[in-house]
Amino acid sequence: MKKTILLLMLGATAVATSVRWAMRAFQLPAAATWSQ
Repeated sequence: MKKTILLLMLGATAVATSVRWAMRAFQLPAAATWSQ
């Protein structure tokens, strides 16, 4: 049980970091297109 919980926590943190990086990467092009 503990191993599965640790794997779920690691997966959740990895997804959160990937989503954060994706939003940060898409923020600049989106702002550039919206400003025009």
